[in-house]
Amino acid sequence: LEWFHTATRADGPNGRQSAMNDFVFQSPTRFVFSRGYADRIGGEVTALGAKRALLVYGGGSVVRTGLLARVTASLEAAGVGYVELGGVRPNPEVGLVRKGIELARREHVDLVLAVGGGSVIDTSKAIAFGTSYQGDVWDFFMRKATIGACLPIACVLTIPAAGSEASGSCVISNERRASTATCSARAWRCSTPRSRSRCRSTRPRRA
Repeated sequence: LEWFHTATRADGPNGRQSAMNDFVFQSPTRFVFSRGYADRIGGEVTALGAKRALLVYGGGSVVRTGLLARVTASLEAAGVGYVELGGVRPNPEVGLVRKGIELARREHVDLVLAVGGGSVIDTSKAIAFGTSYQGDVWDFFMRKATIGACLPIACVLTIPAAGSEASGSCVISNERRASTATCSARAWRCSTPRSRSRCRSTRPRRA
């Protein structure tokens, strides 16, 4: 799984804000921390060998801030095709995961790109390992199936404290069963999360 974050400023001496250095870190998830990285996501997706992505996101904020438009423009500029799956909510639902799996199969995507926080990333993970499975994705959460093949996952992170971008787990809810379950596997940790700059550009001076 790849993770991208673009926050670029922090408190410097005397309480002044100073520029933060860009960096790349691998754990084994590859983290890219850089200003304006959302505008370069298309090149990263291409470098992963993907030609068609499933773009997963939540609701209004990524649209209002213009982030979604920047990501899709970058994909188009890089010649990467994509289809969209929006509407992810907190405590993500297996029903939307199933829709995503159907869409991924129908559109023959070869990468899942999450744009959002923990719920979006968890939804993307479940779609990625459920696409090649012939049964119901909930089987994995009930320990009835073992994760094998998995689509690559990349993420443009919108919150610095999600955690899912660096973990091998995801949590999905099932409203019909009134239950929530966790599924874990090393195989589908994000390839490159990227933290985006300017949108999340400062942190509080005091915790």
